[in-house]
Amino acid sequence: QEVVSALSKALKEEDLPIKIQAARALGQFGRSAFPVLFDALKTAKDPALQTALLRGLRARGFSDPQATPLLV
Repeated sequence: QEVVSALSKALKEEDLPIKIQAARALGQFGRSAFPVLFDALKTAKDPALQTALLRGLRARGFSDPQATPLLV
């Protein structure tokens, strides 16, 4: 949980490469990272960051019917 929290903070940095690496790493932490990834996806503007966030969600089988509109 501490690592997820630290990576969550990294997603709020200004440095885009750091955000992308944090999103990729969060994908390895399973369900505990889903809320962090999903919340970041709601505001992500950069396509590379959006892709990293989506891959992180997909990495551990995220499925939430309410998320479909955002994911589309």
